[in-house]
Amino acid sequence: MRASIDTRTPKSTQDRALALHARACSFFHIGGQVDSRRTRAAEVVTLTVARALALFLFLLLPLPSPAAANEAKDGEQDQGEAAPAVRSSFWGEVPAPSDSVTHAFENRKRGAWEYVLLVPYQAIHIPFVVAFKTLQGTYMVLDESGVVQKTIDLFGPREVPWGFLASVRAGGLSGFGGGVTLYHDAFFGEHNRLKIRTKWTTTNNQKYTLGVLFNDTRPFQVQFGSGYRLRPNARFFGIGSRSRKEDESWYTQETAWAGLGFSQELVEHIRAQASGTYSSVGTRGPEDESPAIEEQFSVLPPGFGDRSHGVTFSLMMAFDNTLEDGRPESGTVLQAKASSYTSTADNDVAFWTFRGNAEQFIPLWHTERALAVRAYASWIENNSDDPVPFQRLMENDEPDEFRGYRTLRWRDRGIAGVSIEYRFPVFAMKNRRGTGLDAYALADFGNVFDELSNALSEEVTSSFGGGLRLISKRGFSGRLEVAHSEEETVFRIRAEQVFQYSKGGLYHGRDKSALR
Repeated sequence: MRASIDTRTPKSTQDRALALHARACSFFHIGGQVDSRRTRAAEVVTLTVARALALFLFLLLPLPSPAAANEAKDGEQDQGEAAPAVRSSFWGEVPAPSDSVTHAFENRKRGAWEYVLLVPYQAIHIPFVVAFKTLQGTYMVLDESGVVQKTIDLFGPREVPWGFLASVRAGGLSGFGGGVTLYHDAFFGEHNRLKIRTKWTTTNNQKYTLGVLFNDTRPFQVQFGSGYRLRPNARFFGIGSRSRKEDESWYTQETAWAGLGFSQELVEHIRAQASGTYSSVGTRGPEDESPAIEEQFSVLPPGFGDRSHGVTFSLMMAFDNTLEDGRPESGTVLQAKASSYTSTADNDVAFWTFRGNAEQFIPLWHTERALAVRAYASWIENNSDDPVPFQRLMENDEPDEFRGYRTLRWRDRGIAGVSIEYRFPVFAMKNRRGTGLDAYALADFGNVFDELSNALSEEVTSSFGGGLRLISKRGFSGRLEVAHSEEETVFRIRAEQVFQYSKGGLYHGRDKSALR
């Protein structure tokens, strides 16, 4: 069976469509003018509801029989009303039916089983379509009237010198948790900054820090910082690169510190910094985890069960020509540090620590894409007959994480490693330099060693993975990453980054129990 569709538009039909459109527009008529934005939303909602009602009536109401249609046609002819050969419409004259203005198609009859399947489908489908179109129309009105943007401005980053930031933390030793950071970027002066940070986790990890930076962006700067950190589930696998995963044990570590630092820009991009820090690190048995370190090891590491008190004096020379700490595409960071630790407890512990750190950001073939490469090494030189307490040794902790391994998996007198990240943008809220997300692929290589001569001979660990970096108006804000090694896969959420970690260390509340 074939049928024809008349593609001409009768005037009466067009008039009814225009009347329906006028009534929908008059509903949103304000002050004698029609709001076009609301009118478009009204059209979407009205059209959707009309389609739903038409389908409902089609399914429920009986169709007129062919005989009734013929009778109505005969009645019209009896009244002497002949249909005109040519009719006019809003778009012009409607020509008489012909092959050029009609379209023929196959009118295949549906089986009864098709109606049985289509009716439930439409009954389920229509409410979702109506709801979606209603939401779409509502969003159009809110967006074009400025409500959406005002909401983003209210709850998003604000252009004020003070405020607070919420953070989430997961993975490593901490379990799952979060914290709040209070900051003031005009603390008793335009170039002074204050930061107070707190963190809590489900495993009772706690961290509190206070930092003040005076004369930010000036040649001469002064920093003050203090902090307290409790780790009730710190891990110990032994000392050295040959420690075994099967020897995992637990202990509690409590750290408190306070320090004062001065830095002076010597020439452009080159800065010298001197600091003095008092720190106290105590260890004891774990609160809940087992096995405890006393149960796993017959010979306990030096310093366990005691509190290591001491003063550290440090000197650092740094070259840094990067322009930001969010998503630098180019630039170099070079740092050389030396520190002297002297115990204030009833022992003769004293040692030197030397550290080097080099970072290079290489722009790639597209804007905002960069390769970040970092190499670092630290070494402790003992100056006394007493051994260095194990809680003062180098560990795979921030920023030297060996990201495919658990925090504190490795420790010894020396540590060295290389970190590589390929970074590319994923999302930007307003512009390419504003708040957004960057994705990255990572690779970490490193090891720990007990003698400088063994630095290259010890087995090197490797980690591979990827993640996301959150960038805000204040720079780097956090990272979410997954990394895999031969031992396990580790998931982390952190507010600290691996690169540019030492920048503003006292102000940012970096842990000062070891030189990093």
